[in-house]
Amino acid sequence: MTLVVEFRVPAHETALGATFERIPELRCEMEQAITDPIPGFWFQGPTRTALEATFDSDPTVEAYSRVVSDEHRSLYDLEFTDDVCELVSIVLEDGVVLDLSAVRGTWSFHGRYPSHESASRTYDRLVEYGTAVDVAKLRGIEHSNDGHTLTEEQQKTLQTAIEHGFFEIPRGITMEELAARLDISHQAVSERLRRAYKAMATDQLGQNGKRDTDSATSVRAVTTEVEASDC
Repeated sequence: MTLVVEFRVPAHETALGATFERIPELRCEMEQAITDPIPGFWFQGPTRTALEATFDSDPTVEAYSRVVSDEHRSLYDLEFTDDVCELVSIVLEDGVVLDLSAVRGTWSFHGRYPSHESASRTYDRLVEYGTAVDVAKLRGIEHSNDGHTLTEEQQKTLQTAIEHGFFEIPRGITMEELAARLDISHQAVSERLRRAYKAMATDQLGQNGKRDTDSATSVRAVTTEVEASDC
């Protein structure tokens, strides 16, 4: 089952933290899918002089060069420190980065992973590296042809729950508030979550309830026990 996960990590723990601290309005977007440690980045917001001055003092930037500019933004090739390149390697070890952007000091990227286990390994490695990673969204899930498929309503419920911190400790939203946001009853939310958990668990464990591998079976943001969702 292929899983697309949106991860968010703070710039001050990864890359360009000093730059975003000095230029809070800065927006950044990767030029293309990451295929090597030095992708191109589009920057929007500050003047060229202000941006390059922050690059000069940013401890995560080894070197930079401006490629092209238009009326609103500039494209730069950046060479990062080894620490940043190691983080990139962690992300790419089990998956493919589909896009990458940063705003208000937070990097956001969508990663495509062949299984929940591979996405979970990436999450665990980022945490072990000391990065405060947040799972913001799940989408584009492809299921095997064994009938264990999330319905559109179940996927929407899970995605909304994650976006609003339902699985966080403490919760960012209650079951009642989640129900109101989805415009359905409390019981309907609980039932959708239960069925979604069962479908995902069956996908990972199989009909006989046995693990296919010893790896973690899902991204940590969706591993809360079913019973806890009724709190």
